[in-house]
Amino acid sequence: MAFWKVKNRALLIVETPFQLLCAYEYIQRIDSEYDLFIRKSMVGINDEQIKMMITDLDLKVTAFLHVKPGCNKHLIIASLKFLFYSRRSYSQVVLGSFFSGLQQFLATLVFKKKLVLLDDGVASLLADQIIREKHPMHYSAFSLFHLDKSSYCEYLTNDFRNLSAKYLQDGPRQGSFFIGQKLVEIGAISLADYQRTVLLCAESCQDVLYYIPHRAESENTINSLSKFDNIKILHMDVAVEYYFLKNNIYPINVYSIISTALFSINCLFPSSKIVVLHPAELKRSLFVHYQLIQEEFLKISDVVFLDVDSTCAN
Repeated sequence: MAFWKVKNRALLIVETPFQLLCAYEYIQRIDSEYDLFIRKSMVGINDEQIKMMITDLDLKVTAFLHVKPGCNKHLIIASLKFLFYSRRSYSQVVLGSFFSGLQQFLATLVFKKKLVLLDDGVASLLADQIIREKHPMHYSAFSLFHLDKSSYCEYLTNDFRNLSAKYLQDGPRQGSFFIGQKLVEIGAISLADYQRTVLLCAESCQDVLYYIPHRAESENTINSLSKFDNIKILHMDVAVEYYFLKNNIYPINVYSIISTALFSINCLFPSSKIVVLHPAELKRSLFVHYQLIQEEFLKISDVVFLDVDSTCAN
């Protein structure tokens, strides 16, 4: 029985910059020691962004798990490494994503009293629906979204209070920013219609519009936007929320289509104007949680919705 005695220690497993921000906030909110495992997917600039943030946030990483998507060899090696560095029991296991097969599998390898979900961007809204219908009272949640609290053993609101306390300073509001997404790359919208959407935002700004590319956007999409004088490309080596905090930027306007960043930035910078774009040509059917996202946007105070039709000049 002593082998299975649960100590007040948390296990956290994450794999994206935003999940890492949520993990940092959760660690600050609990009175517990922790083991932090981070998956490196070796795809895009995801791993580089995480590396930069770990150092700045002063997080102690127990081990990195190198698992390229679809590679069974990596999965086996990572599982063995996890078993070597992890303990056999935890008071709570905290997952960055409900939909991560790796995270869910690793969680089964240890004994735990509680299984907690962090936010995995807007995918958390779809996860909430699935949990409500198929797995009620199996998970606890730490979320910035308005989830169905009756579906969880425990529900704690993530308001990023510790990140704000660590970085946020009094200063002037500055700049207009467009949060990019890999919508052209997945065929959700044409490049011309995406350009039209971004340009409409740029034309409404008093100064230039800073376009922040998604880490998986193609160079073709980014370069097509950089040719416009009123659009400046702003590459970031960390999560956008963290970039604003670290550089003491309190944005005036933030534009995007269905980006998680609109929710997290609203939480951290409540005076920023949040503008949700509705391109007429967007293939909404590609996003099974599109309606859930729109309903969540309605809960943002003073949110602005802007329709973009194909007649807008390019």
